[in-house]
Amino acid sequence: MGLKVCMRYIYLSKANGVQFKAKVDDQFYDALTLCPCCERDFHWQANTSTYTTYASRRVSGKNSKRVLMHRSVMEMYLGRPLSREEEVDHIDGNGINNQISNLRLCSRSENSWNCVHRRTKSVSGYLNVQRVKNTRNRWFAVVTVNGTQIISHKSFSDPGEAAVEADLIAAFTRGEFARFNFEDRRDEYFEIIKAGWKPAPPRIKSSRHKHISYKKDHPTAPWLLRLPKQGVYEYHKTETGALEARKRWQDQFLGDNG
Repeated sequence: MGLKVCMRYIYLSKANGVQFKAKVDDQFYDALTLCPCCERDFHWQANTSTYTTYASRRVSGKNSKRVLMHRSVMEMYLGRPLSREEEVDHIDGNGINNQISNLRLCSRSENSWNCVHRRTKSVSGYLNVQRVKNTRNRWFAVVTVNGTQIISHKSFSDPGEAAVEADLIAAFTRGEFARFNFEDRRDEYFEIIKAGWKPAPPRIKSSRHKHISYKKDHPTAPWLLRLPKQGVYEYHKTETGALEARKRWQDQFLGDNG
C-alpha cells in the first residue's frame, strides 16, 4: 500500500529563463489550479524580488488585481479573507514553499524580520553587525526593533563574535521571527535566553527636532512636545506623533493670527 501524497508542485511561468515550481499541500491543489467558474487552469507566474521568488496570478475584470499564492493558501486554511494589515510569512524564507506548515500570519515588521537578506552588501559580511566608527577591526551588534536600536554591551575584534551577539539580541527581541547569521544555533540561542540572558537597554537618541525631547521617566509616552508660546506641553508615544502634533499646533497658531 503506497503512502498518501501530501505535497504537490504547481509549475509557474518562467522568470528570466528559469523554471520555478511552487510547493502546496494536496488539499489546496485543485482550488489553486482550476477555476470553479469556467473550469480553466489558473496561470501562476513567478515573480522574483530582491531576496526571494513569489507565485502570483492576475485576476482580470472590472477590479483587476494580482493575487499571491501564499495569501490564497492562508485564506483557504482559515476559511476567511485576510485583512490588509495581515501578512503571511514564509518560515524558511522560500517564497514558493506554500505548504501551510511553512506559512504563518504576521505583521509587516515581523515579516521583514524574517527576510533573507543579502549579506554581501554588509562590510562585516554578517547580518546586524557594523564596524565601530574610526576603527579598522572593532565590530558591534545592532538590531533595530520598532525604530529603537538595541546595541551590544561591548565591541568585538572578530565580526563572527559580534554576529553571535547580534543573533542573541534578535532572538530576544524578535522571537520566532528572527533571522540569524547561524541558523544551526537557533535552539541554542533560545536556551541561552531562557537561562536569563538579556541584551543591553535600548539606546535612545535625543530628538533632532525643535521643541521635542525624550523623557525616560514617562515610559508609556516619552516624547514631550513643548510650545511655550502656545502653552502646549504634550507627551506622545512616538517621535513621529510629536512631530505631527507640532505641525497641527503651529498651523492652528498661524491660522488664529492670520
